[in-house]
Amino acid sequence: MHALVIGGTGMLKKVSIWLCEQGYHVSIIGRDEVKLGNVKRASATPENITSLSLDYHNDDDVKLAIKSTVEENGPITLVVAWIHSSAKHALPIICKELVLSSETYRLFHILGSKASRMTAQKIGDTRCSYYRIILGFILEDTYGRWLTNEEIADGIIKGIESKRAEWIVGQIEPWELRPN
Repeated sequence: MHALVIGGTGMLKKVSIWLCEQGYHVSIIGRDEVKLGNVKRASATPENITSLSLDYHNDDDVKLAIKSTVEENGPITLVVAWIHSSAKHALPIICKELVLSSETYRLFHILGSKASRMTAQKIGDTRCSYYRIILGFILEDTYGRWLTNEEIADGIIKGIESKRAEWIVGQIEPWELRPN
């Protein structure tokens, strides 16, 4: 089993380590080599982590990294993707590369709270099972606060385990109490 985590060194670090604990070989795309190394050091099975040090805004680097990690570690069957909207081509490129190497795969697309106001887009072809995980906020008394990295990671893990088409971490309503 081979998983790909995009953005797996910050708020998704715990998710990357959890996937290793579930028996996956985990390839992690991240820009910061120090943070990539920190994930390996925090894992009980660092040999099951492949660090892909690159900026996912560079389409050619993404394509080459996916091809390389698939050749080295086998087909990717699970993707957890936290990709900023400024990298419009990153996820389509990843999906296209996975079609060439995987029979089927699950894609857990991590999105900010504004995504709850938008219609879900179909990403990937028929071999892709697409899931949206939307990050909301926490209401404390009369004000809202953003989720901590720990709350985000725990919520994403629950979302992966649930296999629901859409999973919300925290809450997205009342909208007007979202933090600024």
